[in-house]
Amino acid sequence: MKLNKRKISIIVLLLVLTINLSSCSIITQVNNSPSENINPLFSMNPPFDPYSVGQTLDNLNIEDAKFVSDAVDFYSHLEASYGKRHKSIFVRSSSHENFPDLNNLDKYNFKGCYKTVYLSSNGTYYAIYEIEYYPGDSVLYAYLNNDKSLLNKNELDLYQTASDFINNRLNNEMSDFDKEMIIHDFICETLNYQKEGKDEADTHNITGAYSLITGFANCQGYTDAFYMLSNMAGLKCQKVSGEAQGVAHTWNSICIDERWSYIDVTFDDTAFDNDGIVFYAYCNVPQEYLERSHLFYENQILPVTEGYEDFYYVRKGNAVFNEEDFKQIVYMPISNGAVWLEAFILLSEIQPLLDTLKDLNKSMQMNYFIINECTLLAINVQ
Repeated sequence: MKLNKRKISIIVLLLVLTINLSSCSIITQVNNSPSENINPLFSMNPPFDPYSVGQTLDNLNIEDAKFVSDAVDFYSHLEASYGKRHKSIFVRSSSHENFPDLNNLDKYNFKGCYKTVYLSSNGTYYAIYEIEYYPGDSVLYAYLNNDKSLLNKNELDLYQTASDFINNRLNNEMSDFDKEMIIHDFICETLNYQKEGKDEADTHNITGAYSLITGFANCQGYTDAFYMLSNMAGLKCQKVSGEAQGVAHTWNSICIDERWSYIDVTFDDTAFDNDGIVFYAYCNVPQEYLERSHLFYENQILPVTEGYEDFYYVRKGNAVFNEEDFKQIVYMPISNGAVWLEAFILLSEIQPLLDTLKDLNKSMQMNYFIINECTLLAINVQ
């Protein structure tokens, strides 16, 4: 029996510029489509493939488009597709307003998202979203699901590097904090900061966990690597977008012993551009501390952070919050014969504290760094 083929004329309604949702750069590629296309309702066009990109309405069977009645319905479909690591989403609706703008997808921390909307002659709207995942996301998904079938060659290499690190450097006897510090230090030892790529391939490498193989990363590379390794190690870790020092920036939130805090491995590794020196001034801090230097973007699901219990220098016992802390952590050890010590002072005015050391009548060499309105103090007693 012959099917009666009804032809529908398709016109492009709008094309939205693609933005990089990690907030560190803008992608200006736009998916173009002819202004007039013929697409039979019952066609022999190939079915929509959610694991492919570059598909356009004129070469798809439009019956494959998922109908979404409103934005809530769209997000439900998006999250189901995200859970399966689909690279493309094909939807239809009675209104283009049911297709969210790209900036509303920030909370998913996609590396990039591309949206094209079409209007058919019968009044139906269609949209194709293409999703670009960070390599760390893809490798983590493969690791947790024991399924490497969706990984490309570069991701397979990264998977091997990451799994070797997890198997050889970490074990189940370690505390969450100890695992985190090994991951933090490994990333700082492995990576060198590179703000911009030299070409397209280099830019692709430094903006994700591929950086663990190349050795160079911008903030996206640090953040993606820490996210990937932490979650592979069984820790709860998320990515956060915002600004720092007036430019777009990314960092992480981490859950240690059921408490959430923020960590910026990029800043810890690059403070003062001292090669080989790793700081911990941005390691497990509450939002109030980080807001001194960081701006949090909206449209993100952020954890509640309270206190400094997991702050690196608190864990190590050398964080100074008041005069009594300074006495116990700095003054008394020197008076009892300590020849070297380090303290992180979370006070804006430290000179009155330093003046108390004059009572000890000892020759000292002091080195200090001002970090985020705090002072990292190192003292050598001579």
